Amino acid sequence: MKHAWMIAFAFFIAFNVHAQRKGKKKEAVSTNAQPVPASQPAQSPPATAAVVDPKLLPLFGSQPKTEVQLREDQAFLADCDRSFGSREEASKFFETRAWEYLAEGKQDTAIHRFNLAWLLNGKNANPYWGLGAISAGQGKTDQGIDLLTKALALESNNAGMLVDAASLRLNRYKEKNDKQEVETSRGLLNKAIQVDSTNGDAYAKLSMVYFYLADYDKAWENLHKSRSISIAGMDFSYLTELIAKKPDPLGMFK
Repeated sequence: MKHAWMIAFAFFIAFNVHAQRKGKKKEAVSTNAQPVPASQPAQSPPATAAVVDPKLLPLFGSQPKTEVQLREDQAFLADCDRSFGSREEASKFFETRAWEYLAEGKQDTAIHRFNLAWLLNGKNANPYWGLGAISAGQGKTDQGIDLLTKALALESNNAGMLVDAASLRLNRYKEKNDKQEVETSRGLLNKAIQVDSTNGDAYAKLSMVYFYLADYDKAWENLHKSRSISIAGMDFSYLTELIAKKPDPLGMFK
């Protein structure tokens, strides 16, 4: 992430998701899934592209499954039915484990757990959120937006989710220079603030929206609102850019 318009990943570590389970349960699936290594190229033929295990792709790669994979899914679901009170409960458990693995830097394992959480409950918005954030971190902005859009379709009043979706829209604006992305971001951020007026990150991102719209007075206004809530996440690179366009009207930042 080179600039503040990239998606905020603080929720990777400071997550607030807790499994609802009856006592401590062990995972019902193997934890050693790894990508299949690329084939070694011969002297003359071109190198073979790497093959990635679908378990390590968001939503299992959204590809039709083989009979073997479908049997594995059914066995996993049956194990969860025996171990948890409901599939919703099991989904929350694997979602929580996914955030934990992500905080530990185990991205592949986190993707697999988010996929399992989604398999258990397709109406759980958080697996889409987590997978969208991972995709964004890999530079796959369009995929990240698609996943965050699916998450918001299920949980439209989640302020943090709205802010992350808005951040991705700003990222796509930087990539494609489409001002409509800025307007979409503004709409998402205004809704996030309606949901939670104490979300400092929403004001910080809204400041960037107005920066890109060349409304520097509103950019400063929203940056100061963000600072009044918390200065911890302030992007000083962006602050320097804003000062270059217009000095702080309050004289606080120079």
